[in-house]
Formats: sequence, C-alpha cells, structure tokens
Amino acid sequence: MRLPNLARRLARRAYSATHHAGVRRTINGLDVRLSAHIARGVPSTVTGDLLTKWLDLCRAAHLALDVGANVGVWSALGARVMQRGGTVFAMEPAPDAYEILCDGARVHEGPGAIVPIHAAAGAAVGTLRFSLVDGPTATTNRVGGAGSIEVPARTIDSLELAPEVIKMDVEGYELAVLRGAKQTLALRAATVLLDLHWVPDYGATAGALIELAAECGYEIRSAEQMAITAEAELLRQNSVILRPAA
Repeated sequence: MRLPNLARRLARRAYSATHHAGVRRTINGLDVRLSAHIARGVPSTVTGDLLTKWLDLCRAAHLALDVGANVGVWSALGARVMQRGGTVFAMEPAPDAYEILCDGARVHEGPGAIVPIHAAAGAAVGTLRFSLVDGPTATTNRVGGAGSIEVPARTIDSLELAPEVIKMDVEGYELAVLRGAKQTLALRAATVLLDLHWVPDYGATAGALIELAAECGYEIRSAEQMAITAEAELLRQNSVILRPAA
C-alpha cells in the first residue's frame, strides 16, 4: 500500500511542477485557471445551494468576502465573473488548504483579483483551535474538537472592509462569525450567503440567529427568497440569505 501511495504523491508533485502557471479548466461554463494542486480533482460542474446567487452577486460587486474559502474554488469562480478591479477576499484557516488557495490566487487570470487571508473567522481576534477532522484540505474541517491545531483568528470587522456580498461556510461556527461582523453588517451594504450547520458544541440556536439578524437590521430568507421568521422553519434550512431589511 505504501508504494502506490508514494507513487501517487510523486506523480502529483511532478504534475504541479510542470504546471507552475496553473491549469485552465471550464467549470460551470466559466473558463478559469486553477492551481495545479487541485485542478484535476475539481469537477466540471460544481454544485452548492447558494453558488448561483454568489455568482450573480459577484457580477455586480466590487468587493466580496469568501469566509471558509477552503482551496478557493468559489473564490476563483466569483472573481472570474467580477468586473475588472473587483476583489474577492478569501479567508481560510487550514494551512494546507490556505497554501493551495494562495497558489490559486497567484495563477488566477481575473477580471477580479483574489486576496487570501490566513485566518479563521470568529467573534474575537487572536487564535482558535481548528480540527482537520477529514484531512488537511477537507471542506468539513472546523473550529474546535479533538486533535486540533492552533490557527490565527480574525473578526470580519477587523478586516475593515465593506463587502457587498459575504459567503460564509464555517461548519457550525456561523453565529460566532456573525457576532464578529456587527460593524460590517451595520453598513447595511452586504448580502450574506450563509451555509447552516447546527453544531451543538457551539451553542448556536435558531432563535439566537434570528435575534442577531434583527439586531443588525437584517432579514433572513431561504435560498428560494421566502422570508423566515420562525425558528422551526429556520431549522429546516441548509442555507439562508441574510439581507438588509427594508
């Protein structure tokens, strides 16, 4: 078993070395250049409850924020549809995923730019424990848990940005991240695309999310744009959209 695994690793390194400028791929009909570290593993069709909305909003945005960017596929797609001069700031705490994210930002061809930020988003600036529960670049890795590593932590407010769209996929840590974004949300400029993971360890509840959204002057809508005001209905959602209330 060890020899085949070693052979695969050597083959991947050789492929990356010979494709230093990245690899051009067509994903969801968009022509993008990705890091050679991941290009062969990304399917031609990427799915996600809020991906279409993310791309629609990025088309009109000057500044977008990808929180929990992983290796940067959504960042690359978002930056690809932006107007020239736009920027996607991409936050990722896992060291290996961040390294690939940086390489993807290096080879990305625009029109928008990608700016990687090595940090977990949270309620305070400092450090957090982060678990690589499913591998160094898995999308299911999350804050806390056994076998965790220490990573830098930033609040969204500490970035001092005014994004028009924020995509957030933080595996259950959503409420803490939103608490660290109150000043940014107070600008009432951003639409927040929020993947939901009701993880009991974080103490996040549907009621707390509804209360925080109202405190920030935001309303919660389903991916189908239906207004959500009841906890039971919120708990049935896999993802929601937060937007400034009228």
